[in-house]
Amino acid sequence: SIRLMHLIEQYALSCGVKIDKPFVETCFFPIPSKKYITLHASSGMQAKNYDYYNEVIQMIHPYLQKEGIDIIQIGEKDDKKINGCLHYTGLKDLKQTFYIIQNSLLHFGNDSFSTHVASGFDKKIVSLYSILYKECCGPYWGKKENHELFESHRGGSKASFSNQENPKTINMIMPEKIAQSVLKLLGIKNN
Repeated sequence: SIRLMHLIEQYALSCGVKIDKPFVETCFFPIPSKKYITLHASSGMQAKNYDYYNEVIQMIHPYLQKEGIDIIQIGEKDDKKINGCLHYTGLKDLKQTFYIIQNSLLHFGNDSFSTHVASGFDKKIVSLYSILYKECCGPYWGKKENHELFESHRGGSKASFSNQENPKTINMIMPEKIAQSVLKLLGIKNN
């Protein structure tokens, strides 16, 4: 079988450098929650942005609430606010966002830079893929058993590699599958 090369491996090969564990600098940020997970619901590309995070949160929120776990939404200032989250979007210093990810129990969201940061911190990760293949651009670091990566079936089509799609193939991923994976990785029994 053919193995797809991860982007980081391609970059290292092209540049003649060795891949090593990343060093991510953080900066303290006061967080009112003792236990929380992070959600990054945007990516800068329309086709990568999943439209059903409110449904996912609606399913997992009661279970997380029983465990005293909050959901912190990170991302850009103008990102659509997801219900049931504490909103820490638009932080001016990326190091503060990295601090929030570093101290989370789990990170989930679209294929984005924050997923790779979470991977560098060896966090539990639930991430969604559609226009790219998860084997090529999924989290590189961390324990693979702590990664739940969902790739759209795309209606049988191949990845589009496009920043615009209509309809968006990422929305073919079922919200209940994402919700189930978040709870599973957190060790929370659910129905």
